[in-house]
Amino acid sequence: MSASHPQPNLGRATLPRDAYTCPELGRTCMRPGAYDAHALPSLIAGERRYPDGRIERANPITSRSPKP
Repeated sequence: MSASHPQPNLGRATLPRDAYTCPELGRTCMRPGAYDAHALPSLIAGERRYPDGRIERANPITSRSPKP
């Protein structure tokens, strides 16, 4: 005799109809160009990580100009 256990939902979670969706955390600024920086990559551990998932190795700084 085996006990019946519910299977975990491994798909996308669904919110109840009355769930709060935090609209104030969305894009609330209407100024042109306000969110342009979100399209730029982040530099993490020597890699450029783009919002679309691409990852590029960043070139290390090999030479620096002397300070005047």
